[in-house]
Amino acid sequence: MTHGYTLTSAVPFSDVCRAIGDFVSCESWPVLVSLECHVDEEGQKEVVGQMVEAWGDKLVKGRVEGVCGEITPADLKGRIILIVCIRQSSLACYCL
Repeated sequence: MTHGYTLTSAVPFSDVCRAIGDFVSCESWPVLVSLECHVDEEGQKEVVGQMVEAWGDKLVKGRVEGVCGEITPADLKGRIILIVCIRQSSLACYCL
């Protein structure tokens, strides 16, 4: 994982995922992870696999069970919410 145009060194994506997963406990407020994705479809599958492996059930993957009506931050304690921006070109960014 790198951040362009900075003086940071590269860190394996799986290490970042594990560090985030280790930080989130059942009492933690929800953690929002925002990714800007610059990899092809095969690479995206690998990225998703690493997140699922590192975060397991902490990762919100669909409807939140046991919640009726509006979801509050308290409903998502101990969970990781993923925001993904996929770059299709240098001019467009599509967020999922």
